[in-house]
Order: sequence, then C-alpha cells, then structure tokens
Amino acid sequence: MQNISFITTISEMFFILIKLEKDGYAISEERTEIIDRAGNIGKTYTEKFYIINFEGKYLNKTGGYKYKIKRQTTSTNLQSIQTWSIAVGTALAGIYSLYELWKHVFSIYK
Repeated sequence: MQNISFITTISEMFFILIKLEKDGYAISEERTEIIDRAGNIGKTYTEKFYIINFEGKYLNKTGGYKYKIKRQTTSTNLQSIQTWSIAVGTALAGIYSLYELWKHVFSIYK
C-alpha cells in the first residue's frame, strides 16, 4: 500500500480536486436542493461532488503524478538517446560509404 500524506487544508484539497478534474482524472457534478422546513420556503443549497473516474483510479494505482512525471522524463531521455544513436549511425554509414567510394575510385586509376 502506498504512503499517503495528509492534506493540510480544505483549500489544498479543493485545488487538488480541480487539478484532477482539469487533467481528466475526476468529474465534478453539482446538485442543487431547496431545503423546506415545516412548509416554509427553504434555502437553496448547492453541493459539488467529485467523482474519480477509471483514469484517476489507474493513475493512483500506477504511482500518481510523481511516477507519471518520472516515466515521461525517462521516455524523453530514451528518445534523445535513440535520436542521437540514429544520427551517429547515419553519419558513420555516410563516412564508410565515402571511404568505399574513395577506394573504388583509386582502384580504377591504379
């Protein structure tokens, strides 16, 4: 089980829920009710609910935002290494082709 640090304030929790909703990991719903007490006109009361969807549950099971950022960083680094490897390989192949052409040209004029 993962270690979960406690949220210190309600406002911090609210910002976390907004971030999850913005990233598509949570859905918010509002429900408005009119509370009627003893036949009197009641107050309008609006509640906002946040529901974690499948992607949010999957994000939590795979390590959360920290692990997601680590995976993206690792992926970016691997892509950079792959790009440089292809570039170096292409350059070496070009140099080898020029060497073979040079050998062929000088073998004709010997």
